Amino acid sequence: MAVPTTLRKFELHLGRDPIDEMASILFNMTYGEMMALTDMIWKAQPAGSANNITYNNLPIVLHRWAKAHTDAKIAPEVVVRSIERADTERHRRD
Repeated sequence: MAVPTTLRKFELHLGRDPIDEMASILFNMTYGEMMALTDMIWKAQPAGSANNITYNNLPIVLHRWAKAHTDAKIAPEVVVRSIERADTERHRRD
């Protein structure tokens, strides 16, 4: 009996460790790619954070960068506007 494709994908997913995968990808990046990634993550900091990535806000910065990077492949102008809007709203609250 053939195993359905979705079951195969599920079995592959069970054996995955996303942190190991990220480490492998980062390890295999060139210096230029690492610098570009660093620049993009640095720019993903919320406005007004005084370029101060900390232990507490690093997960937020990484998530913000990943979302913006993923969305930019779909509609770059929408991502820029949403980040600008979020920063503006954050400033109003502060």
